[in-house]
This record gives sequence, structure tokens and C-alpha cells, in this order.
Amino acid sequence: MNIGLAIEIDKEAFEKSALIQSFSDRVTEEFRDRDYGEDIERVDIGFICIRTTSGFESFSAKRKPKYVKSQKVSLLNGGSIVVKNTFCYDIKFDNISYEKFLHSSDNASVEMLKDALVESLQSFDLLPKSVTKFDLERFKSDIKKFVRDLGNH
Repeated sequence: MNIGLAIEIDKEAFEKSALIQSFSDRVTEEFRDRDYGEDIERVDIGFICIRTTSGFESFSAKRKPKYVKSQKVSLLNGGSIVVKNTFCYDIKFDNISYEKFLHSSDNASVEMLKDALVESLQSFDLLPKSVTKFDLERFKSDIKKFVRDLGNH
């Protein structure tokens, strides 16, 4: 399985970007050789670490979870790729959690990332009923075990 975090941050959160990237790398590495079934081969999680400003909510809004069975995507260089069997969703801290994340120690911030990842598993409840060849319970269990066993960086 291919799993990773795409990071969207504002300039205030930049100081935590290396910590977020390290967490993402650990998740990616841990799940690289695992197989949960052919219906989901890739999980893309957007981590939005941006303070929400009144009137500008749409610029950093959390997108609805999306399952892509197969879709041709055009690239900026004129080429294209086929995205298939991919589930995408976002994690976003509210403003209170955002502030806490920024002003906490790195260890406490990692704990917040771990908690957010486990909480985000509820997004999988929105998978289409056509996704039947994916061991969701084992995947959720493995994520929870990974988070439990993960020492602070």
C-alpha cells in the first residue's frame, strides 16, 4: 500500500514542517509493503496546517473524502497519469488545535499528529459500497497499532 501525507502549511506553521514531514515519512515507510486488498492501493491524506481566518475559510477548507477507481490526470508538463484505486481525504486542525500544535513541544505536536491520524480513520466510513476488496478493519487496526508503537521522533 502506498500511504502518505501531503502537507499544506502557512508561514506560521513552517517551523513544524520538518516534524510533519518526518511523521509522514514514517507512516509511508511503515505501510509501504503492506497489502489490504486491490480496491485501495493508495491512501493520500492532506494535512492542512493553516489558521482559518473569517471570510477566507474556503481557501483552506477540508475537502470531502474521495475514492478514485480510475481517473486520467493531466500533468503540468503536458503528460498524464492514471490514478487508480486511491482514497483521498484531509486532516485539518481547528484554530484552537492549530495554536496548540504550533506552540507545543515537538513531542506533544507528534502526539497531536498521531491522535489526528487515528481520528481521521472515520473518513473510511464514507467509502463507496463498491469497495469490497479492502480489509478495512485490519488497516484501521494496523494504523492504531503503528500510532501506539511509534516513539517520538
